[in-house]
Amino acid sequence: MRVFAKVFGLVLVLLTGGCLVETENTLADPDPKAMDERLVGTWYTAEAGEVTLFTATADDTAPGKYRVLYASLRVGADKPVEYEQYSAWRTVIDGKVFLNAVGIGGTPKTFIAAYDLGADGRLVLRLMESKYVSAAIAAGKLKGTVKKGQYVDDVKITSPRAELAAFVAAADRDGLFAAKAAPLAKLPETRP
Repeated sequence: MRVFAKVFGLVLVLLTGGCLVETENTLADPDPKAMDERLVGTWYTAEAGEVTLFTATADDTAPGKYRVLYASLRVGADKPVEYEQYSAWRTVIDGKVFLNAVGIGGTPKTFIAAYDLGADGRLVLRLMESKYVSAAIAAGKLKGTVKKGQYVDDVKITSPRAELAAFVAAADRDGLFAAKAAPLAKLPETRP
């Protein structure tokens, strides 16, 4: 596992095998009325020779879902292109928005994220903070497993959906989803 860093490119590392809090369940089933069309498009950040992309499209085969691709491009790296694919959908609980993400293909992970769209139009993705979740599991507020690692713990929530949703609804959103990525700018849509 890797330590979470402020550089957004490391979010891909986290998603592909790092400090990502996994869940066995999602918060709810997909709901076409919960879609946020503002998420559809390609978002990016570029820092220190790395370009990270977050692309979301409406899934025409599954109403209420997005197809999401995270990609990291690093010229000269051992793996110059890394990516993960997810089926994702938006859930609103008590006026707070969350994304449920389920891996597609070689990405077996399931996780819950939050996001913010700023007044400047930038997107900030927020992942669950492993220390917050580990403490909740230790206190009996959630069911799950915590495997101690050298730098960070491997955390998986096993609570049933209703318990997970109740925990997320009652939690301090800023504390639970404290792992923020750098703001992403949206690429303008171009058509030939």
